[in-house]
Amino acid sequence: MNGAQQGWVALLPLIGASLLAHPLLKAADFNSEEIEFFESKIRPVLAQECYECHNSRDKAKAGLVLDYREGLLKGGDLGPTIIPGKPDESILMEALRHEYDLEMPKAGVKLDPPIVADFEKWIAMGAPDPRENPPSDEELASDTGWEAILETRKNWWSFQPINPLPSAPSVDEFINKKLEVAKLEKAPPGRSSNDCAPPLFHAYRTPTFT
Repeated sequence: MNGAQQGWVALLPLIGASLLAHPLLKAADFNSEEIEFFESKIRPVLAQECYECHNSRDKAKAGLVLDYREGLLKGGDLGPTIIPGKPDESILMEALRHEYDLEMPKAGVKLDPPIVADFEKWIAMGAPDPRENPPSDEELASDTGWEAILETRKNWWSFQPINPLPSAPSVDEFINKKLEVAKLEKAPPGRSSNDCAPPLFHAYRTPTFT
């Protein structure tokens, strides 16, 4: 057991007391906006980044199950995964932030900051989660299949349509705007070069010699 794990073991009694002081809410206790936040921001990430190693069907690494609410709240070998309302005291946030020796997802690639911020917000609002029961094989396959992954990746910035840039103003428009702001009038049009240029050639009489 490494130092970080020993530290969490020492904190387990305090975590248990915190959970007793903050009773876990049921799915019916959350409003539609909170459930929608979970379904759109949290569930797809859990399914595609965590279910492979932490599911209730065939693999629960470190005793941790994340594919339904009770398993997520119960936690694994290090104790409760999250403390609803307290993201900074939740092991899941330590792992997502790559603090200490805890790193999730599995490959050690840190999730984008906006995703980590979504999890922090989700836990702070009480960790709303409508997943009352473990998923069936079909439900688990649907959550982790390519179609679900594709739907999530459609939100990546690289897949967003390119918005055309607005046309830039001409130099004359720019100057006229500045003159208008300064309450100045434009100078009158100048003469053309043909009007003011000296003659380039003069007629000379060819001298004669006798």
